[in-house]
Amino acid sequence: MNEERRTEPDPQTHVAQAVGAFAAHVAHSLNNVLFPIVAMTEMVLEDLPQDSPHRGRLDKAVNAAHRMQDFITRIHAVSCKTNFHMERIVLADLARECVDVFRNNVPPGLVLKMGVEAEVTEISGSPGRIRSLLNALIENAVEAMDDRAGTIDVSVSHTSRVAGWTGEEEFVTVTVRDDGKGMDAETLEHLYQPFFTTKQENDQLGTGLGLTMAYAIMVSHGGRVQIESHPGAGTKVQLFFPCRPKSEKKR
Repeated sequence: MNEERRTEPDPQTHVAQAVGAFAAHVAHSLNNVLFPIVAMTEMVLEDLPQDSPHRGRLDKAVNAAHRMQDFITRIHAVSCKTNFHMERIVLADLARECVDVFRNNVPPGLVLKMGVEAEVTEISGSPGRIRSLLNALIENAVEAMDDRAGTIDVSVSHTSRVAGWTGEEEFVTVTVRDDGKGMDAETLEHLYQPFFTTKQENDQLGTGLGLTMAYAIMVSHGGRVQIESHPGAGTKVQLFFPCRPKSEKKR
């Protein structure tokens, strides 16, 4: 069986800068428009009687606005220029937190496993961004199972060499593997394109920014993304985070 593999494209500076600038501009513009809509709607809700027939409609409007705010956050993440605070992180601990959130909420017959080899190895990163990324990948794996019985494996391990990487860094690697429907070569070619999605048009979660966001987050952490998949044989997504230098750990 031939396995399809897709590693993120090598960064092209002028394209990355253009996309990042565009994403930041769009996110800023949308936030400026959305903020007064949310604020004024919530103020009206506060003044309405609890039994008002308009309350349900306004609640729906606020919920829709919050979904848009999440979408804007994803757009903003595409901009690699976005500033964020880097901390020392034990990636295994963060991955466990994400798995625990999903473990009791997966469909019947679906098993979510966690394996750790790099128990205490630290990286430098943004906990919030990495948590969002891991949650998105696990959610994608759950959706790929289409409510069928099966297994999703999440693992954290050491990696000394990454295909196509010329540096000598060591990595902490997070792998999310499912045995779902998989993807063909044509789909893999478009994975990192903004707004590309395999989900249906009426699916509210299908924003098409998941792997674009993943790529941007990994670039901002000096890491890489690799995806392997084949129709009917599941998908494996690997995130390679550079380990913190030993000299830095001793400080």
